[in-house]
Amino acid sequence: MAERGVKTVDILPECLIQEILGFLRYDEATKTSILSKTWLQAWSTLPNLKFTSDFYEVNMDLVDNIMERYRDENIPIEKFELSKSYYSCPSRIVPLFYRWLDVALQNGVKYLVFRIRNLPLPIFTILAAKSLKELVLTNCDLTCASLSSGVVNCPSLRKLSLIKVYLDEDMLQTLLNSCPLIESFTLKDCMDLIKIELLNLQKIKSVSIWNNINQHIKIQAPTLEHLSYSGYPLEELNIVECQNLKSLELSHMYIYDPSFYNLISRCQSLKVLKFQHCWCTGRIEAPNLVSLEYMGDQIPELKIARESSQLEHSKIILLRCYDNIDAAWFCKLRKFLSNLTSWSQVSLYFYQCGEINVKDLQLDHRVDIPQVGVLNVDFKREIKKCSTFIDALLWSCHPRRLNLKLTGKMATFFINYLMHMKNSSHSTSHGKKPWYSQLKEVKAYKLDRKSRSWHLVEHKSEELATRKRDKYYILLDWVFPTPITTMADLFPECLIQKILCFLRLKEAAKTSIVSKACLQAWLTLPNLKFTVDYHNDNMKIVDDIMKRYRDGKVPIEKFDLSDSNFRSEDFPLIDKWLDIALQNRVKDLVVGVCSFPSYPLRIFKFLAVKSLRELVLSNCNLMHVSLSSDATNCHSLRKLSNQSPFRWKHASCHDPTRGPGRDGHPELHRPEIPLNSPTH
Repeated sequence: MAERGVKTVDILPECLIQEILGFLRYDEATKTSILSKTWLQAWSTLPNLKFTSDFYEVNMDLVDNIMERYRDENIPIEKFELSKSYYSCPSRIVPLFYRWLDVALQNGVKYLVFRIRNLPLPIFTILAAKSLKELVLTNCDLTCASLSSGVVNCPSLRKLSLIKVYLDEDMLQTLLNSCPLIESFTLKDCMDLIKIELLNLQKIKSVSIWNNINQHIKIQAPTLEHLSYSGYPLEELNIVECQNLKSLELSHMYIYDPSFYNLISRCQSLKVLKFQHCWCTGRIEAPNLVSLEYMGDQIPELKIARESSQLEHSKIILLRCYDNIDAAWFCKLRKFLSNLTSWSQVSLYFYQCGEINVKDLQLDHRVDIPQVGVLNVDFKREIKKCSTFIDALLWSCHPRRLNLKLTGKMATFFINYLMHMKNSSHSTSHGKKPWYSQLKEVKAYKLDRKSRSWHLVEHKSEELATRKRDKYYILLDWVFPTPITTMADLFPECLIQKILCFLRLKEAAKTSIVSKACLQAWLTLPNLKFTVDYHNDNMKIVDDIMKRYRDGKVPIEKFDLSDSNFRSEDFPLIDKWLDIALQNRVKDLVVGVCSFPSYPLRIFKFLAVKSLRELVLSNCNLMHVSLSSDATNCHSLRKLSNQSPFRWKHASCHDPTRGPGRDGHPELHRPEIPLNSPTH
């Protein structure tokens, strides 16, 4: 039997045994060395070494002997991790640490982890190692390292983590310059840093920053895909370039700055967005968003754009639901959940809840009841007024699966009340049906503590009558209303856009709620006409619309900026809007600005656009246009109207091909000829 046992142990190859030993502490792995020669050999040549030193002589001697054996036998070391117990490193122990570090570096270590308080680390000696791929430093001191040697090239390093490390800005920049090919960078609670700049990192894909002080952070990383930021105000985070950003995680901050939401809208590749313990107020516009997660104590005041409302994964966790849990709270929850078509998971942790006025809920029917895949409800205390709570909970959302953690007494009432709701909904045959009439089926299951398996719970079962907190899940089958097809859905998008062209922009915007077809048609209207007045403060609306057209590269057929009232300081804004129209291949352009002084038009920039067919000018200043570029060929232009009171200095629109006017030139309408253009 003994021989059979040894043979069974020896079946595993040495590499697999070492993988198993890697999950054990070193003292536990040592005990396996007596099983067989194979296990002894696997233990004695473990590539991953993890030591936690408590500075006792016996412990230190043991580690020293192991490292000497690895040095003498030249045993390869993949990962070397050295942690200390709570106190700072005694000066007499420092030479030992340095010796162990040298052995690890000489034996080709790839992953190096140091967690030793106030240890002055020879950082440039470490970076000189050609085999190093990952470096994690915690509580180490880099202020003693000399910068006189300059930048050390460490092309193999791919991951750098600095946690509670003592260093200044110069040392940080030297480290980053020494590792230009890192793909992951983590910086946490490095208190001596005031300014953090991540520039010229050619391969960086992931950045994680946690800070507890006011640190200015600048990131310019076109290759960046994942960003995690936690700490002080978001205004201190300056992201210059991140067009490939796919995942963004934010925690422990107030998020109300419009520039942040503009950043999200600019990141066309953004797919994952996570908030943890953030106070959020704003609107999320991310057309390619796939996953949205929120965890905190309060219901966020977020609005999600309709083009971002269809997500594959969506999750919200409210951890401390104990303040003002009333009808208004559930109305707010329902309103937020209605941002999305459906939620994958919603988790609520209740500490207390009083009686809820159900009549107040019935008065609020502004949004449809949102659908939820899994609803987790954890009751930390027993709720007395359980019936009104269930009414409010299932009024705020319709879950397909309801996971409960509560006492058996509450579970009995919960299940019986749900069965009552189901039976009541079936018995309602005429008149106005209650909101719970969509509940079709209820099945409850309880977790058996001994067998760790789920079993079906019968209705009005006495086995639930216990005060212990148990786990239950309830499957709810709802009859969801079939979406109504509107008449607007029968029209093609191009026809809807033709209809919208006869409406003012405000009126056209109202049609976006009629159907998805109308929404899409309104979002991609090819004809834009704005009457802007700085007195009415509607320039921000126009600017947001033009940014959306620029970022989405939405084609523009006609751009009309007539009868608009600007100040001279607003001229750069006009330039930006016109540039967007030109970039999006505008065909018909109308510029009429009611301001003094008149708008200085960049006429030759317009004439250089190959798509332009019609140009109408009103109150534009062409007297100071530079003629250094001479004539500009504008082959596509067919109609040119000038209604400005200023005389034209010079403008040549030469077309060598035949045009609609005489001699192949475009028609030139004098100021006295009125412009006839349809309003749209």
